[in-house]
Amino acid sequence: MQKATAIKRIIPDLNGPKFSFENGLFGINTEVTRKGFYGGICAQMLNNRKLYAGEDSVDGWDCNGAIRVTDHPRDSLCDSNYVILNDGTMRQKSELIALRKGKQYEAKAWVKALSAEVTVTLGVSSHEKTFELVSDDFKYKELSFTFDGEDADNETFYINVFGEAAVFEASLLPTDYFYGMRRDVIEALRELSPAAVRFPGGCYADHFEWRESLKAPQFRKPVDGRSKAFMLRDTYHQDCVEIGLNEFIMLCREIGAEPEYTVSHLQSDGEDARCLIEYCNGGADTEYGAIREALGFAPFDIKVWYIGNESYYFGGPYRFDGGLAAERTNEIVKSMMTVDPDIKAVIGLVSDKHLQPWSKAFMERLDCPYGYVSYHWYYGTGPTAESDGAAACERLKHTYLHDTDEGLEFYKNELFSAVWDKVKICVDEWNFCWGSGSNNALLLSNAYQMHFFAHNAEKYHIREARFFMPINEGMITVNGADCKTDSSGVLFKLMQNHKNGNVCACTADAALDVLCTEHEGELYMSVINRDEAPCEISVQGYEITSSYQIAVRDFSFNSDEYDLIKDEKTIYGNSVIFMNLKKIKGV
Repeated sequence: MQKATAIKRIIPDLNGPKFSFENGLFGINTEVTRKGFYGGICAQMLNNRKLYAGEDSVDGWDCNGAIRVTDHPRDSLCDSNYVILNDGTMRQKSELIALRKGKQYEAKAWVKALSAEVTVTLGVSSHEKTFELVSDDFKYKELSFTFDGEDADNETFYINVFGEAAVFEASLLPTDYFYGMRRDVIEALRELSPAAVRFPGGCYADHFEWRESLKAPQFRKPVDGRSKAFMLRDTYHQDCVEIGLNEFIMLCREIGAEPEYTVSHLQSDGEDARCLIEYCNGGADTEYGAIREALGFAPFDIKVWYIGNESYYFGGPYRFDGGLAAERTNEIVKSMMTVDPDIKAVIGLVSDKHLQPWSKAFMERLDCPYGYVSYHWYYGTGPTAESDGAAACERLKHTYLHDTDEGLEFYKNELFSAVWDKVKICVDEWNFCWGSGSNNALLLSNAYQMHFFAHNAEKYHIREARFFMPINEGMITVNGADCKTDSSGVLFKLMQNHKNGNVCACTADAALDVLCTEHEGELYMSVINRDEAPCEISVQGYEITSSYQIAVRDFSFNSDEYDLIKDEKTIYGNSVIFMNLKKIKGV
């Protein structure tokens, strides 16, 4: 690390206007996309385990002596495709099949003998079991066994059949899973301490069938995501619905976060939404509340409901008619409020210039109560933001300088000008871009954006924010055997020390982006250095009692290397420092 070349002074203004830091800014959006769920929070180690995806073959599986059946979905367990093996084998080799010594695993296959006698062997190398089957009238047999793991990566799961049998599904799970989820990823989420969790995210909500998700996992129909190629690209454009509505609630309870749900304009109408909220919030004396109770769950008490998601992009008939989307929103919200009148609806609008007429048409025909107005904010436009990463990094240095956002200005000064005092904004999707893994450019972008939310909470009425998507897209990186919190995850945790403080203004060098909160006379400060050169920080009238810095080694989209440095006044180039400050007596 280079030595500081200058001392830069920060002057807090505790006599000027102050406002409370919004704790609701620390929410997350968990969408079933890419490697957020399969390959992320899901404990399931087999891809396409219900054999749904594929054209000429079964995606993800090498099959020999196999016939793929695609025209009799009702014969399967979950309205899917299946494979008939005749003295055949099917194998899947994957980096997610990573075993560890000291852990137990459960291997399963759901099969039906088609010849008089069948021998089925399944498992991984040196950990397999053979089952003898006979043809009978049962629809399927569940074959299952557990084994002790040994340290092994990139393993192969296989099913061998001697004779003829239909193979409907397979599964490989660590036995310590929590409602189908990995405990190490859950622990990483708990450490992030999110205020709320949104599910099933955004675009996936148009494909998620909540009733289907109440079934046991092996009976849930796979989701076909081929209409949105960006959404489920790492699972052959299908999802086996490992995490359903009940599992989501158990996750929220486990990590101490409020659950929030997205109702799709395409998947729900008023009656469906009424049944959904009855299942989630209704008493045991209601039809769907009784179903929930029979499954062993107390009321979920979900209070925040997102109505529609980016219908102006993907909403079928609603895409071209904001008024029609408003009418569907009216129908859904009013029906839900007959069950629970205390819910807060989040209405989905857009501020893109060419789509502003859509939002205006929406508001002209909206006549239901709502609690928040949705706002989606991606500074980049895709997984790499732009072809020249260096140019994007340079652009980042000059953004968020003037505390102004064009889209929120449209909301404030045009769309809601007559009722702005009553409007609350929920930035329910924000990140540099979707689909990006952890990197140092993402860290800086997230830091700038969180500062922007805090600085402008009063100006733009930003009361809630939901980071998209923490797992494998910015805060937590997961592979077959390991899970680690990335620099943006560290940032998210350290920023929470601003909670319960009052935001106050500071005068500082233009190279420093400063957020300061007052806590009973003491200050907590986060500072971003926009420059390459390190500098030493001095805060007028205060001494730095402790500090913690995320020091970036290489400011780029290609590097995620950083150092965590304690109790140092120097802030390095393109880095973020967090400081506790105490007033100097007599000053």
